Amino acid sequence: GWFIHWFDSILVGRYFGVFDLGIYRTGATVSMTIFSLVMMPIATVMFPSFSKLANDREKLLKYYHEVNKIIMALVLPAAVGLFLVGRDFAVTIFGWRWEDLGTVVGILALSEGLGHICGMNPLVYQAIGKPDIQPKISIFLMPVFAAMFWYVTPYGIVPLLWTKLILTILITPINIYILVRTLKVSPFYLYHQGKYIFIALVFMAIAIIGVNWTMYYF
Repeated sequence: GWFIHWFDSILVGRYFGVFDLGIYRTGATVSMTIFSLVMMPIATVMFPSFSKLANDREKLLKYYHEVNKIIMALVLPAAVGLFLVGRDFAVTIFGWRWEDLGTVVGILALSEGLGHICGMNPLVYQAIGKPDIQPKISIFLMPVFAAMFWYVTPYGIVPLLWTKLILTILITPINIYILVRTLKVSPFYLYHQGKYIFIALVFMAIAIIGVNWTMYYF
């Protein structure tokens, strides 16, 4: 976990120096802090709650679906919103000198938000007595992440950010597959949990883009 969390920052510092590293780490910290405010209180109570239901798989799954639906309703609008207004957010909070921070916050926020839709899975695995599943996934993914970061970082910070987002999207089906195999849930469970949220996100994105376009041209 430490390696995956810091390896990209090590590469940014190695190739681009302390100034760009400062922007990159500040953007990552802002993004992670926003989602931690949502996820940490929930995660704290979810593990003991899941553990109490470990012997009743039907109730556990029902509880998991309800909790994940709430998480998706919280993190996905925040992720898409920050992605669309990242530059304005950075300028408003930090000033014009930090304009480049908006790109970092926007892309990382979208990556963080998408990653959190499977964020409860490790707690479920621990609760049912299979804590080894998530470490195995991380060990499998670690060389993939390291190789991709090592390859793209010399081309710039923005390619690195997009790579992190793409990797997050690509590993989501892996997380879904493992949960389906472990808990015997529907492979379309995320769709059932979030179908109305996805529709709302489309309208929200259209509204934000429309407001930005209107403010820019008028």
